Amino acid sequence: MAKLENRRSRKWRTGITVAVASLAMALSVLTPQPANADPGAVAKARKQLAKIDAKNAELDTKYAQLQDDLAKIEKRVGKARKQLNTQKAAVSAQSNQVGRLAAAQFQMSNVGVTAQLLTRSDAKTFISSLGVIDAVNSRSLTQLQQMQLAQANIVELNREILTAEEQAKKAVAAQKKLVADSEAAQAEAQKVLQKLSKEERARLQTLEATRSPQQISREDTRGEKANEPAPPVNTGPASGAAKKAMNYAMAQRGKRYRLGGTGPNAYDCSGLMMMAYRSAGISIPRTAGAQFRGIGRHVSRSDLQPGDLVFYYRGIRHVGMYIGNGQIVHAANPRRGIVTTGVSSMPYMGARRVG
Repeated sequence: MAKLENRRSRKWRTGITVAVASLAMALSVLTPQPANADPGAVAKARKQLAKIDAKNAELDTKYAQLQDDLAKIEKRVGKARKQLNTQKAAVSAQSNQVGRLAAAQFQMSNVGVTAQLLTRSDAKTFISSLGVIDAVNSRSLTQLQQMQLAQANIVELNREILTAEEQAKKAVAAQKKLVADSEAAQAEAQKVLQKLSKEERARLQTLEATRSPQQISREDTRGEKANEPAPPVNTGPASGAAKKAMNYAMAQRGKRYRLGGTGPNAYDCSGLMMMAYRSAGISIPRTAGAQFRGIGRHVSRSDLQPGDLVFYYRGIRHVGMYIGNGQIVHAANPRRGIVTTGVSSMPYMGARRVG
């Protein structure tokens, strides 16, 4: 009897053990496990986002150029309208003058030369009268020619204004298309990010601020040598206009990126640089390409100083400001906004020192 009870007890204990093990196994399947950053997934996402960022830089450049074109068109139209008003006033005044001269000419033409000779006391007075008639005729012709020229100018100015307004409409339509393209690119970027775990996104954020030497040598396409020394660890303070510009740019960190943005709440890359130097009393062009071609002097990567403008991507499609310690501040893209990052985090094309 005792043996039977022992066998039953062992069997019960074994059943409990198996049940507990099965439950633990089931719970281990149902309970979320700590996720690790998959290097392959992060690398793939990084590559995809880099392409999207490059595309956004191109859209940024095109949008800023259209914005600059629109500003020039607006200025041209304003000047043309001012000239148009001047020409209209001139035509009105000349029309009145021509009317008065025509009336005087008509009155004089009613009296023939023979009759005027008979009514004048001497030849001298008669010759004087003929001079007056000739002068009136000459003035009438001059005024008429001036009025016709002003009228022709009015026609030409109206044509110029209509052409400029048509160009402005096309530019605005092109800007709307660029905005739509940018929104599509950012939606694509969000899809890439949604596939990553929290840990993978954190790892990606760290990697986005750096590039390997292999990437630098492969992606840099300017005449600068791929094996050029890394940027100096320049922690010294900027001075003068460069300091004011850098302080302005750094104060915008955390704000949004927006195509065509020039502040105060959102910026694009060249808009941030333009406004930063404007705060220091220096006017620089609107677009990254114009800033690269038209301001200051070229400086090598190894000679960068705080306040220098640093340019990226073939064709010059992005710009940031060097702040020292191998870092730049820039309006990155709609996903990241205004941030600081490594000077070699994008394909480096060159740098310019303002002033």
